Amino acid sequence: MHTRKYHEGGNVIKIRVMLAGVLLAIAGLLAACGGGGGSSTPSLPPTVDVTGKWEGSGNSNYGSGYLSMILSQNGSSVSGTFVDSSGSGGTTSGTVSANILSFTLSPTGCTGTLTGTGIVATNATSKKQQIDTTYTGTYTCSGKSYNESGVGTVVKQ
Repeated sequence: MHTRKYHEGGNVIKIRVMLAGVLLAIAGLLAACGGGGGSSTPSLPPTVDVTGKWEGSGNSNYGSGYLSMILSQNGSSVSGTFVDSSGSGGTTSGTVSANILSFTLSPTGCTGTLTGTGIVATNATSKKQQIDTTYTGTYTCSGKSYNESGVGTVVKQ
């Protein structure tokens, strides 16, 4: 988790960013129907349902932290919200293809997004669904730009 300080109107504003872990998990669940260039990759019907509350942690080039997400799935489309351990958050959207989530995270009050993918699987020990994610993106908050990338795991509650 990374704490950022901004000066605004003589006041110091602190923003903690723990987008990496949670966003990675969301990205993995939401971004599964990629294709690019002149070719397209067919999406497969979802084999998992990511609807519900997810909690976990992650690591990015800005540090480590906690993430909580609430996701809703309708067919292959996913939407929801996320909050990190500092209380900062935003919205997420994406798609599920088979057990792969492709996602976009949009931090509230910032411009830009983080995108990623995650693999949804059942943990052999806990028997709970989890999403292992990777993500990357550039966003600007209060005039300062960030180029973030990371990994994370969230577990369905």
